[in-house]
Order: sequence, then C-alpha cells, then structure tokens
Amino acid sequence: MISNLTNIPKRVIIAATASNSGKTVISAAIMAKLAKMGYKVSAAKVGPDFIDPMFHKFAIGRDSINLDIFLSGEANVNALLAENSTGSDITVIEGVLGLFDGASIDEKLGYDYRERNLNSFLPFGSTAHVALVTKSPVVLVVDAKSSVGSCVATVYGFSKINKTLQIKGIIFNNISSKAHLNGLLDAFKSLDIPIVGHIYRDDRLSLKSRHLGLIPVDEYDTATLNRLKGIADKITENIDIRKLVEISKSAPKLQSATKLVQPIAQNINIAVAKSKGFNFYYGINLKRLEQLGAQLTFFDPLKDKSIPKDIHGLYIGGGYPEIFAEEISANAKLLTNIKSAAVNNLPIFAECGGLLLLSTSLNDRSMADVFPTTINLTDKLTLGYVSATFLSETCISNKGDIVKGHEYHYTQSKPIGKVAKFSSRNGVKNSGFKFKNSFGSYLHLHLGSDITPGEHFIKKASLFKNSYRESISV
Repeated sequence: MISNLTNIPKRVIIAATASNSGKTVISAAIMAKLAKMGYKVSAAKVGPDFIDPMFHKFAIGRDSINLDIFLSGEANVNALLAENSTGSDITVIEGVLGLFDGASIDEKLGYDYRERNLNSFLPFGSTAHVALVTKSPVVLVVDAKSSVGSCVATVYGFSKINKTLQIKGIIFNNISSKAHLNGLLDAFKSLDIPIVGHIYRDDRLSLKSRHLGLIPVDEYDTATLNRLKGIADKITENIDIRKLVEISKSAPKLQSATKLVQPIAQNINIAVAKSKGFNFYYGINLKRLEQLGAQLTFFDPLKDKSIPKDIHGLYIGGGYPEIFAEEISANAKLLTNIKSAAVNNLPIFAECGGLLLLSTSLNDRSMADVFPTTINLTDKLTLGYVSATFLSETCISNKGDIVKGHEYHYTQSKPIGKVAKFSSRNGVKNSGFKFKNSFGSYLHLHLGSDITPGEHFIKKASLFKNSYRESISV
C-alpha cells in the first residue's frame, strides 16, 4: 500500500445522552436536508453497526463509513474518515449508544471507571473517544420526555466530565408541547450551549425494529420509503441546519494519510449474496475487494436458482436469513448449486448470515449443508468484539493469523466449530467451520484498515481461477 495525504472536511458528530434517543433518524434527516440544500455530504457511523449506515446511504446516495477504534485502531480512524469524505463539503457522523458509552474489551483496553478521573473520562471506543480522535465538535441529542431540570443536570455533567471534549449544540427530542419547549429553553439558559433544534413527540416519526435493531431500509417498499422521506422532512422542520453547519466549521483543519490499495490479481470474479436476507455488508469491504482486483456480481439467495457463472470466489455476508429461512430452504436448486461449488473447491467466505446459509439446517429448514452444524434462533444475544486466532489455514487466513472482528447474533450453532479461537469479553471459545476452500463463522470483519483477510481471499480466488478453465461454471 502507498499513502496519499488527504484533507478531512468540516464535520460534526450527532451524539446522544443514551441509546434509543433518536440518533439514527435525526442524523439521516440532517444528512438528507443538507443534500437538498446543495451540500456534498458524506456520512460516518461510530461503532460496528450495519443497519444505521443503510439509512445514511438512503439519505445521501453514497456509502457511510464505520469509525470503530477496536476494529480499525485509533491510528486508522482518520484515514478512513478522510478516504470516505473525499469530494464532500461536510461529514455528518452518527454516534453509538450514549456519548460516553464504550466497549470495555479487557482491563488494558477498557476505561477503568475506578479511577474516577472526571476531567478526562473517556471510555474506549465511545463516541467521545472518536470525537477526540477526529477533532470533531459534538451536537448532543437529548431525550427530554417528561423532564426539564434533570435534562439540564444531565447535559451539565456531559459537558464537564471531559474537559477536552466540546459539546457545541443541543437538539431536544420528544418535546410534548410548546410549554414543555419553553420550559427547556428557559432552563438551559444556565448552560452556555446553543440550542440547535427541537423535535415534537410524534409516534408517526418512529421506525420499526426487530431483534438486531431497526428493520433495514433495504426491506422497505416504495410506500415506506416515501414515508421515510416525509419523516426526514418533518424532523428537520425545527432544526437550524445553518447553525449546525457553522458548528461543523469549528472543527480544526485535519489531514490524514489515506491508504491506496494496489490490485494483486486481475479479472477475478467474486459473487456476493445480496438481498433482504443478506444485507449486512460494510461498503468498505466491497470496495477493498474491488481495489484488490475483484469484479463483483450480486445475486439474491431468496430468488436466484444458481450462483453467477464463471466465478472464482463467493462472499456471503450477514443479515436476517433466520427471518427468511423458509424462502431460502424452498430455493433447493440454489442450495444444491452452492454445495456443489464448495465441493469443487470454490473459495467461499461466509460471515454470520453466510454461516447460516451454509449450515445443515436453520430453524429446522434445510440449508446448503456445507458445514456440519444445525442453527436455531434463540432469545440470547451474542454481542461483542472478538480477537480471532486461526487454528488452521482458511480462504481468509494463514494458520496463526490474528484478526479483529465482532459478533452480533441471536442464533446459536450446534456444534460451534473449531477453526478459530475467539477471545472476547465473554472469555475464550472455539468457533468457525472449514470445508475445503470454504470458511464460515459468526465473525464480522472490517477490511478498511486490515486488508489481510481480503488479500488472502483474492489470492485463493486467483488460484482457483488458474486451476480451472474460464468456461467452467461452478
């Protein structure tokens, strides 16, 4: 890789005092409004979430980037921000959870709350952490439901607990009435923080959720998409967008060396499963594969009867296959085709949803039967960052490689597999399956900074290509 020094444009982080305060819909609405006003907008999301960036892309028509300090490393966050914001006027960054909610990986990486250093309180991987790394001003969404004075106390604490972090604006959400708003405006005069906007409580502005979060925008029909546009317009009615732009201008000038990825192969055809059941993909992962020399062809496992012809690798990402298990199982021709491709040594990288598709069965529905495991939906959430040590060579690794990723699923596989050793806040466990050139596990990877798994995959695909004539279809 070689580097290119890139300017990062003006930027602002939309954070919140707690999770479920409306960050996603407010952030996406602000992005859409800025785009309507003629700004070239780029977007980012703190943390590893897949779903929220889909709403960003719907709002502005371009991929959002995940800024995750564990997955990418603190030193690489600005490089990713710079790469994704090239050509834009302003970047809107949506926070994760509450402003100071971090991800304690272990005692070395996580913030030690016992220190109680209230002048530099900074949990690892939190939105506050990313704000300081990217030198971005923060606009704080405050859920004001049934509260006035306590909102002031909350924001006062947020503004004082880290002396370096600067909260530059407030957006009130869940305002019940004009009187409620006036009470808040009067109470907040005691704080020297501008009020950027307010949103009245309205159930029609809410979005539906399921077990892994908001229902992805990819599943919306035309009527729902139009409703989403109306929600965005309604939300920004009482937000001072020009004041928010002024806040973004307070971000200091910042440059970062972005990585220029060189191709390692030519004319490598990679099929990617993409549908309402398989839509958890980081845009940067697909971009990195293309930069390495891949040509991507998308197919729908719920509808297409076979994987694309003349391919040299198959990438199956995450999503909600457990919701669509019956439809997938009914597509027997595709499942047989995938099994045949695996038997014929096609490199297949299956992460989370891909593991479900390649299992023997999912919720008692027959799957592709590449890996000897049965998988069922449970009521137990497995969530957290993972350092995976590979115990054998796979299509994305050498034996002994250590790769960072994360898990996020309600399903459980029996058995769990033993290709890699997962270390997380939950302890150490074996996980993952291998069959010839196929590898599947619950591990989600981010290739933005660590491109090594992508390089392994493209090299395996290149070897497969050279082992078979171009005319042979798997």
